[in-house]
Amino acid sequence: MVAHGILVILGQPKHKSPWLVRYFVKIAVDSQPLLARFPGLAHAMHTLLCAAWEPSTWATYSSAAKSYFDLCLSNTIVPLPPSISSLLVWTLTLFSTRRLAATTVINYTVALKSACRMLDIDVSAFDAHQLRYVLRGMKKTCPKRFSSQPRLPITIWLLAGFFEVISDFTDEEEVFKAAFTSGVYGLLRSAEFLAKPRNPCPLVRADLTWHNDYVTLRLRYTKGDTYNVGVLVTLYKNGSPTCPYVHLRTAYDSAAHQSPSAPVFQRKDGSALTYKDVQTMLTKLAVCLHLDPKRFKLHGLRIGGATTLAILGVPAHVIKTIGRWKSLSYQLYTRTSPDQIRSAFHAVGATSQYKARSHWFGGLVGEQSYAACKWGVDGLETIAQITTPPGGEKVVQWSCS
Repeated sequence: MVAHGILVILGQPKHKSPWLVRYFVKIAVDSQPLLARFPGLAHAMHTLLCAAWEPSTWATYSSAAKSYFDLCLSNTIVPLPPSISSLLVWTLTLFSTRRLAATTVINYTVALKSACRMLDIDVSAFDAHQLRYVLRGMKKTCPKRFSSQPRLPITIWLLAGFFEVISDFTDEEEVFKAAFTSGVYGLLRSAEFLAKPRNPCPLVRADLTWHNDYVTLRLRYTKGDTYNVGVLVTLYKNGSPTCPYVHLRTAYDSAAHQSPSAPVFQRKDGSALTYKDVQTMLTKLAVCLHLDPKRFKLHGLRIGGATTLAILGVPAHVIKTIGRWKSLSYQLYTRTSPDQIRSAFHAVGATSQYKARSHWFGGLVGEQSYAACKWGVDGLETIAQITTPPGGEKVVQWSCS
């Protein structure tokens, strides 16, 4: 019955909502006669299910489930509940025949397990030792993620170097400077403030609240904000050439469209500054400074901001507060004050005067220069231990108590 229902859904014409959502709604209506008496509730359920996860998550879940059911139904394998045998055949086919990366196969497995759990289908086969060791073997036999073209952090020192030449490539340098400094100082993810096809205006002028020495940004779309209540990010004025407050204020005041619903980051024609615009500019700047452009992506703004703070000696709990990372258990008992965050902004601004090539990665050399990309946020204390920031000693000395 379940397999037949899936075939019915997959056979329907292309629809803008994920097929898995439509299938969940169909199962609920078929199994709950009371729901069938209230057609409006089915529509409400459809809307709420779509909102439960990001579209990218639903896309992954749908792709994973479709690949599994396609394999099972085309080889007369009973798909549900998933057995150890069916899961092994599926994962090995994805890895060996379709040549998917180990991380993709693992993500597909997690997605299929979650989909089955939503349908109240037994998922015990996913915990089988055979499957776990096969997935582990896939991960170990794949090339390491950072072995070929590791991404590099865009530190405050490298950003200062970029600002030296940015005027050679655009007459809209202020909006690009505003975007770059907001990303580095605010540890922002690109999707939180730059336009993309899926979200053409993530940050509007009404989302900004200006004060004498700081501005707050209300991020309406951010990772981990399950209920879309919004997250506040504060950018402090620090009086440096890379001051995020000044660059953002200049771009804000000179914007072509001043309405509250207009984008914060605007081109001269009033259109929203896009991810592609800023990535293209980043590539040009990297080439100009004789750096490999393939190693710079916009997520490097967030990574570079965290790396800079770590090199300067800012405590890990402060960095995690600014970057909105989930804290480790011991950090539940650590309080981060606005004064500490303000001090971090001033420390970063003060050190941005060092912009020579030898300073770009803040004392990280060789493989260490992409340490933050490789270790993740929990390696920030390691970065602090192995580096000395440009200019000498750590400029931030705080107790974590």
